[in-house]
Amino acid sequence: QACDLKAANPTLTHMVLLALVTAGKVQHIVSQNCDGLHLRSGVDPGQLSEIHGNMFIEVCKQCDPPAQYVRDFDVTARTSRHRHVTDRVCCRCGDRLHDTIVLPGETGKLES
Repeated sequence: QACDLKAANPTLTHMVLLALVTAGKVQHIVSQNCDGLHLRSGVDPGQLSEIHGNMFIEVCKQCDPPAQYVRDFDVTARTSRHRHVTDRVCCRCGDRLHDTIVLPGETGKLES
């Protein structure tokens, strides 16, 4: 049975990870999940790497630094493999926004 991820809440595991980060026991979380639940649990984005992206975040690649938009809806509704334009535009520069998802067969980009 399918689940609407925008209605999902962080689990006990997400909250324990947040507590470990807050206590300084964990410095950084690396996640393969794209559901956005680590951010919703309260983990600082600077302490989180979502290696497959986040289905609730779209970015403007034209802006420097890239403008990031965290949404309360799935930004991937009109995107697909090798087509990541979300059909919305950046309010800073007017360029097209892109999802952050890395799908099977695509190569992600590591950032430091």
